[in-house]
Amino acid sequence: MTTAPNAFGIDDEFGVGGIGLAPDGASGASSTPQAPPFTNAANARDLFRAILGSKWVYGYANSTALTASKAVNRQDGQEVRKLDDYTSWIWKAADTTAADANHIAPTDVLSGPGRWVSSTFINEATFANATDSTAGLMSAADKTKLDSGYVIQKLTVDVPLATIQAQTTGVAFNVGAALPTNARLHGADINVLTALSGGSAASATASLQGGSDAAGSIIAATSVFTGASPVIAVTGSNPYSNRSAQQLKMTITGDGTHALSTLTAGHLSVDIYYGVAADAL
Repeated sequence: MTTAPNAFGIDDEFGVGGIGLAPDGASGASSTPQAPPFTNAANARDLFRAILGSKWVYGYANSTALTASKAVNRQDGQEVRKLDDYTSWIWKAADTTAADANHIAPTDVLSGPGRWVSSTFINEATFANATDSTAGLMSAADKTKLDSGYVIQKLTVDVPLATIQAQTTGVAFNVGAALPTNARLHGADINVLTALSGGSAASATASLQGGSDAAGSIIAATSVFTGASPVIAVTGSNPYSNRSAQQLKMTITGDGTHALSTLTAGHLSVDIYYGVAADAL
């Protein structure tokens, strides 16, 4: 087949026709323009060979146009876009993902690296909302909270066996540091990581309160002994939210006969959920 410069001045086996100038269903040189939509593979392939980062005509399936692209007209990071619906694809030279709806391999690299990847797929993977373990974008709800200057935070305080053994039954002890000024409490849990046991003890309960409150104002006294629930969030007697600069406290009460120091097993933690208001509550 004789080659000739196409509309962009690039030698092309489809001849002088370049983009869409070869007659419908034919290949080779033609001086007769063809109005879109084009329906032959020659014209679709010509789009890619003619210009890097090109756009291809409507009426052509993604797979048909993309699999026909040649290595000489592909560059890593290159984007091509379909004219009718603006579907776009980006060339990833090192991608070896199996062909699917979001990954198309040209016919010359079916078993090797190089894939046209849907830009929608890339954007969804790259710009998803952040999670506790993965960086990403901020959700609209989180943006609203940030703009208001109020964000709910989680604080976890560990209460290991040594701390438990050092306490006096029925006497409150501090759980972490005092909350910040203007703190508002949104919730709290006592986690029973290892149930209390040993030392001939028969029972043990734990409660959570703040400041000078009576024991159990946030979380009511609940068993943390053998057989206890792994998470305790039993609403206390007065779980009000305004805890500005307040020190949270836990009270562990034994069976009345055996000291907490005689326990041989036990491990608790406390999750505290709070926010800090911009102004005094």
